[in-house]
Amino acid sequence: MTASPIGRKWLQVETEAAGTGYQAHLVLAELPPAVSVDSADVWAQLEGLPFPVDVTADLRVVPAKKARAQVQRKKRELLDQAEQYGAQPTGMPHSLPDAAEDLAEQDARMARTSVEVEVQSVTVLTVWGSDAATCDARARELSAALAGADYRVIRPIGMQEDLFALGLPGTVRAAKLNQFTQHQLSEDWAACGALTLSKVGDPAGVMIGHDLDSGTIRPVLLNPADAPQVNASASSAVVGDLGSGKSVLEKLVTAGVVDRGGRAIVIDRTPIREWVAFAQSATAGRCQVIDAARAELSIDPLRVFGGPVGAHYALSYLTLQLGVGAMSAAGAVLHHAVEEVSGGLEPSMAKVLDVLAALAEGSGTPRADAAATMVDLLRIVRGNPLAAMVFDPDLPPVTLDGDLGADMVVVTTAGLTLPPKEAFADVEVLRQQPLEALIGRAVLYVIAAIARQAAFTEPGRFCLVALDECYWLTSSTEGSALVHEILHDGRKHGAGVFLGAHDVDELGKDAGLIAYRFLSRTTDQARAAKGLRFLGLDGDDEDLTRLVTTGLSPVGQAGREGEMLLRDPRMQVGRIKVVVPPVARLKKSIFTTPGRPPAAAALRGTS
Repeated sequence: MTASPIGRKWLQVETEAAGTGYQAHLVLAELPPAVSVDSADVWAQLEGLPFPVDVTADLRVVPAKKARAQVQRKKRELLDQAEQYGAQPTGMPHSLPDAAEDLAEQDARMARTSVEVEVQSVTVLTVWGSDAATCDARARELSAALAGADYRVIRPIGMQEDLFALGLPGTVRAAKLNQFTQHQLSEDWAACGALTLSKVGDPAGVMIGHDLDSGTIRPVLLNPADAPQVNASASSAVVGDLGSGKSVLEKLVTAGVVDRGGRAIVIDRTPIREWVAFAQSATAGRCQVIDAARAELSIDPLRVFGGPVGAHYALSYLTLQLGVGAMSAAGAVLHHAVEEVSGGLEPSMAKVLDVLAALAEGSGTPRADAAATMVDLLRIVRGNPLAAMVFDPDLPPVTLDGDLGADMVVVTTAGLTLPPKEAFADVEVLRQQPLEALIGRAVLYVIAAIARQAAFTEPGRFCLVALDECYWLTSSTEGSALVHEILHDGRKHGAGVFLGAHDVDELGKDAGLIAYRFLSRTTDQARAAKGLRFLGLDGDDEDLTRLVTTGLSPVGQAGREGEMLLRDPRMQVGRIKVVVPPVARLKKSIFTTPGRPPAAAALRGTS
């Protein structure tokens, strides 16, 4: 800083609305001969500075034919210089061979294609402050940051007004600024990430793909396990059409959480048990499968939890299965039977049925009649194979620290059916549903209770509850309650939920609490608009709607699979491409494209 106006390297700007401010304009004077991947998109990385930076780029595009002629002329000039230096005792400077090599590379790259052009650019970076000292300090910090990546910027004395004017619409570049022209091929200029914001995702975590909004391949990282540590929600959701990559993304994140030391509990409803195959491949030796239809383990709440917790879940299950009110006469009988069994030795749901049968023997009393009716109904339920996981005392019980303590637990519900969503609005309609649907609803309640209890028992170790195609779960009161509880209380217990859906409405009424939001291809315009609003974008914007309906993972276009929009907890929105790493245990079963072997699906499609 100096008192002389000639030595001042900033502009003082006065406006009626904003008062007096100070601007410093820096111009790019030198590019590095080569850059690393970390610093290639240097202009995009300016967004990471603690103060704003404006970028003005004045471009002149030169066709390849003309640019090649200029390059060849420069090569001849270098040869002449080399001959002149050759006659001197000091010899030729070391910079000449390097310059010749750079020109040869540029010539070869332009010769490969006729569409390549040369970009001749003058780039101005502007910082500002409310006082001259702040403005000057920011300019120095910016210059130092760029110098660390071998980019040299200067503040030329006497040219601040010319650099300022370059950013005004319709301004012609001052002749004196031509000395700062940088020559790059269009590919290299685009790789600088000029005028782009590519910051989306977390600073560290699982690599799920790369950013499509910048000229370079920037990794997109996700770290939901760290969200509770920074007092944020760890829950995620992906919405989109069938085959748009939702399941692949969910599996990729789930495996990443497990590989980084966390846990995962998955409720898999698919008939092909796709999550079972994925867990056994991706986390071999560290997973546990609980099959609700094959009944190889018991989920009897009295045996799994025991004590008051087990009694609570057992009573809730029975009232739900029988359709009786907890405060009714029948509910009182059930409460008595459950309390008696839970306080005895080796409690189980089978013993509850025995106690009810004993109460029914004293016929003629209201309690006995209620008990007799419930015994008849529960015997019908117990005779169905779908209820064996609850009533068969010979099955080994699921253990929270054993089976559910595995790194990845998959609970398959294939074979279980649920009443339609409309039935939950009318008690009489619900009672008329098929027995399989009523059993499925009650068993789902127990599964949800076990998943919730397992996810919340170890707050020091993050647990992700993955619920793919969640419409079947959120359509029921019991499934919605599980999602509701994890969304509201998961952060306190080191847990989060990952929901996959075809429509935003399927996520439930608490969708606003979801932190990581993905939107994949959605061809229906109404659903696409809802998905955009879910991301916090304008659902009525025609360009955004066109992007979601036709511009993300276009059907049949190989190499475009996995394109999505992401909004992270920091409210950053970006376009990404999900990429499965070349790890055999992950790629073996992560894709579910029908009709193709896993290897072919890995190359051509997503699920």
